[in-house]
Amino acid sequence: MEIKILSSENSNNHFKPEMGPKMDDLVTRFQEFLDQDEIENLISETNQILSNCTNPSLLQDQDTTHLSVGYVQSGKTMSFTSLTALAADNGYRIIIFL
Repeated sequence: MEIKILSSENSNNHFKPEMGPKMDDLVTRFQEFLDQDEIENLISETNQILSNCTNPSLLQDQDTTHLSVGYVQSGKTMSFTSLTALAADNGYRIIIFL
């Protein structure tokens, strides 16, 4: 097994995630305790993270695993929850948290 760390700056990935009902619902729930700038930042960062992943709707076998990490007390739970909602909206079938 080979592990490659890919830079998003050099990526030719053209996957453009789209917000769907799961992410819309989550954003609505977050509006209770986040201001509009924080919501926009969360959406932007979540889109940026997922756009660096492979497109799950491609009709080819894919053997890529993606890993997202964060610092202690950095908002990982909210970020991972948002990433899960956006990934589900875009066709990912399996999402694992450790």
